[in-house]
Amino acid sequence: MKEIKLNCFLENETCQVVSSQVKLEINNPLEKQTTLIISNHSKNNCQLNLSSKNLNQNGNDFLSQINLLVTSGENLFSQNDLTNFLSKKIDLGFIDAKSTKEYLFDFDFLNLALENKKISFNFDLLFDFNCQQIEEKQAAVEKIQENKSTQAAVLAAKIDNSETIKDNSFWISPFFYLLSGLFVIIFFVIIRFVNGKKKQNSK
Repeated sequence: MKEIKLNCFLENETCQVVSSQVKLEINNPLEKQTTLIISNHSKNNCQLNLSSKNLNQNGNDFLSQINLLVTSGENLFSQNDLTNFLSKKIDLGFIDAKSTKEYLFDFDFLNLALENKKISFNFDLLFDFNCQQIEEKQAAVEKIQENKSTQAAVLAAKIDNSETIKDNSFWISPFFYLLSGLFVIIFFVIIRFVNGKKKQNSK
């Protein structure tokens, strides 16, 4: 199986081909699979779009008879004949920061094999990474979550304060009534004591 390997954002904002295979090339129907291996060395998650250019082929009447699947694990990114594939930009999803992702290009030459046609073509792959926009979106999401957390904390503080005030008022009310009762009792005792003294003096 052929391999195309890329190291991206290792030292700058570019990708370097680190394999002997530099373009997608088919000269033999038996070599129907090519693996694309991309390493994202940046600190950002990146969205990847793929397109192609510089098609070089022998003849021009067989591309629509070749089917191509582009997959990564269980994810299917493209299922078209080669003519449609070459005319579109393909969304290859996300490559996480500091990670490597593999894509499989699987060609189906069954229709051409039945016609016993010779197959030979190659084309360049163009990669469009979108990292900054995703980083800003993540920052915006984190800011929203932070604001929600702050609001929740303020609300919790208000609830705690109200409960404290309620608890204090619960203790203050009985204490107030107790002091008032004692004051009345002491007042009557003093009045009674004074009246008793007056009666004793009058005798």
